[in-house]
Amino acid sequence: FGPSQFAGFVADFCDWYPILGINIKLAVPRYRAREQHPDGNGWGRWILPYRLPAFAGMPDAVEQALTDDDSFEVLE
Repeated sequence: FGPSQFAGFVADFCDWYPILGINIKLAVPRYRAREQHPDGNGWGRWILPYRLPAFAGMPDAVEQALTDDDSFEVLE
């Protein structure tokens, strides 16, 4: 499958059922690990997996979780 073929298959032939919540973690350089960021905001740029437009995935979950963080920027 290519990305669009996979997305079409999932949209047309699959149902979604939540099985667990995933606690999103951020890997930061050791020299920044002791910084304090209330509510996880203020870390800046994130590198996220490629987005599949046909359904929500990791990029959508992270963007939703950090919607109030003005420093948040995404690289795919």
